[in-house]
Amino acid sequence: MYFGGSIVLTLAALILLIKSIFLLIIPLFSATVPVTVILQAIELIVVSIAVLDVGKYIAEEEIQTNKERRTPAEARKTLTKFLVIIIIAISLEALLYIFEAGHTDLRLLIYPTLLVIATVFLVVGLALFQKISVASEEKISQKEVS
Repeated sequence: MYFGGSIVLTLAALILLIKSIFLLIIPLFSATVPVTVILQAIELIVVSIAVLDVGKYIAEEEIQTNKERRTPAEARKTLTKFLVIIIIAISLEALLYIFEAGHTDLRLLIYPTLLVIATVFLVVGLALFQKISVASEEKISQKEVS
């Protein structure tokens, strides 16, 4: 099941990447290249990289590892990797929307602003999770030593 999901995500990422390449190549033959087309291509590239990273994550963590999570440290590292992928994708998407809104209509900045705020909350939540989980790991290791 994980193998199939990883393959589907990888194929979807490649399709998005190919579409973004066509979005960039076709306007090159015209007199002008609209900025919006370039931004759309960049958005597709960002999304394809995020989807590819999730597919790679599934392949590495669920297929190659092929074992149950036994320690809190392993679970923390796995969740951290996954959240970092999501945070990077949301940050890049917000940045692209900010550029797009700056070129078209400043009233469109509400959505990218909300994305930036959501990203900040994700980063703060990840930091709190790291702090709490490391503290609990230290307590567990101290109990095992005693």
